[in-house]
Amino acid sequence: MPCWNYLPAEIKQHVVKKLDFMSRHSLRYTSHLDRLIVDSTPVQLPRVRFGYKDGKYLIVIYTGVEKFLRLEFEIDPSIDKNFVIVHKSENSCNPKKMTTKFVPFLTVWHCAIMHLKSLLAHKSIKINSMEWDVFPEDLKNFLAMQVIELLDGERFRTNEMVMRDHVWSELCPFWETVCNKEELKVIRQLGLIIDKRGLVPVMAHQLDQYEDGKQYSITFMRMHLSLQNFQATYNNFIEAVKNYVDHLQVVTFKFFDKKKSHIMDEGMELGNVVVHPHKSECGNFIYNVNKKYEQHLDHLKTIKCDLGPFCKRCSDPFEYWYYQNFPRRVLHEPLWTDFILNIGDEKTREKLRTNVLQHEIMMENIQKGNKKKTPEIPSWGFKMIPSDGLVYPVYPVNRGGLVKKNKKRKYKRREKEITRKSGEDVVMDEREVDKMEAIEDLDNMFDSEDNVDISEDETASEEPAPENIPESDSSHVRDECLTDSEEKPEEIQTAEPKITLRNLQCIVLTVLFPISVSIILYFVIF
Repeated sequence: MPCWNYLPAEIKQHVVKKLDFMSRHSLRYTSHLDRLIVDSTPVQLPRVRFGYKDGKYLIVIYTGVEKFLRLEFEIDPSIDKNFVIVHKSENSCNPKKMTTKFVPFLTVWHCAIMHLKSLLAHKSIKINSMEWDVFPEDLKNFLAMQVIELLDGERFRTNEMVMRDHVWSELCPFWETVCNKEELKVIRQLGLIIDKRGLVPVMAHQLDQYEDGKQYSITFMRMHLSLQNFQATYNNFIEAVKNYVDHLQVVTFKFFDKKKSHIMDEGMELGNVVVHPHKSECGNFIYNVNKKYEQHLDHLKTIKCDLGPFCKRCSDPFEYWYYQNFPRRVLHEPLWTDFILNIGDEKTREKLRTNVLQHEIMMENIQKGNKKKTPEIPSWGFKMIPSDGLVYPVYPVNRGGLVKKNKKRKYKRREKEITRKSGEDVVMDEREVDKMEAIEDLDNMFDSEDNVDISEDETASEEPAPENIPESDSSHVRDECLTDSEEKPEEIQTAEPKITLRNLQCIVLTVLFPISVSIILYFVIF
């Protein structure tokens, strides 16, 4: 049967397409040929997060709905300054489901950025959205320089860069160096205003500006919006549109719930801003454009659904799941909540945490009645490791007692051979005694239903095996072996072998044949 090395490149590419992200990454470092196969097989990731806060770094690679790989890096001086602690988890932010690994790096930023480069900075990997959860001051002072230095010319292929409240002029040199400029289409600033009266966002206000073939967006999501707050927010965005005429700007208010929307009259004008409300089956919108770019409204009127990732029916399933679960970071990732603009409101934050926890407990109770899901196999590099760091032996399953019976037959046959060779008395050396004790241990192990872990205390408490077995015990063993067998072995003849005519002929041929051949060759040659 042909192995992996003999398969053609086309078949290997089909196999690589079916692999998960970490198996693909592992195969890439197997050999030079496999690296070429993996690099020639493109893969697309829906989202990647990279964060820095209080000396800790975060990498989250999303591979699908409710599927992600999470890495968190830190250095704990109380443990060891020369090792970086890496907390790894898959599809969960629960600390109990994380594994910890110590990596020999002197600086945590070097370890985190090198992992980011090794995993994602390849031409074969395309990222839909890359989210940078960092403070503007940290990115400006040191983080941008560190990322650019360690990437060493490598770039990320991404369609969208998602940042916090940064200044556009400061971001341009960074993303031009880190990302592929031709493929980057959207640079977005993202924010969320949480509220204790809901669990998911209900509306979003967005400012889009188009310049040099790029879309610069500012998107703020809200979980509740009163008429008073809506009017204040609306006035702030309208002022931005009034005072900027160099490039096209569109302010859009998106209402996900039609019952809670604040729709204005069509054709309404506020100074030099044209307002166009639009209703659809998915939700309601309010477009605001400067009079200079009023013709752009004709294009906006043709859009059936402009909710983007907030529409359950029209959006990508992953994007919808991601933004619906965005507020749950207050519970699952309390450290990485800087995208939430009013996270400092303690009462709102704690109330939302309580609501999210109660909702998840209710959903777990509902799912208990459903059929059990098949256990998922952990990805390469994310398998759970015992707390003591040991890999315990896994013993074979005793199916129907066949393993036990085969072991008994094998060692009974061994006992009979020893009895035949030794005549009347059976004297076993230390190795034979160890074998017999191993047989008894195997029998005891297979009799039990569960596998038993071998600990050091049990092995240390065992008494050493005796050097010889007494003659009385050996004869008893021999008698048991003879009674178990159907026929007793014949007596072994100890007489010396007789010299026969056939033996003499064999000796003469073996001696004279090479001599005669050499003589004949000598006369033929000379």
